[in-house]
Amino acid sequence: MALGAEVTPSALLALTAALNQRVGECGIILDPRPFALHMTLLRNASGPPLLEVAPLITWQVQSFSLVNSTTRSSGPIYRVIRTWSLDQGQHKD
Repeated sequence: MALGAEVTPSALLALTAALNQRVGECGIILDPRPFALHMTLLRNASGPPLLEVAPLITWQVQSFSLVNSTTRSSGPIYRVIRTWSLDQGQHKD
């Protein structure tokens, strides 16, 4: 179960395109599916969720992170590699 956006902001699409280009230049093979703005709420559910979700959520983004995900039989493990601030253009290690 995931939340998605009706419209992806053009600045985010531009950022995604720039990141994909740079990653491709490094020889890393990317997922061929188009970028889909979403937030995973529930994974491997055995039935429908029991809670209602508000139809509109406003979310101000102040930073973004490069995250490594490793899938194991017990579930995914996420490790933040680097975070960038959108306000100041600086990164946090």
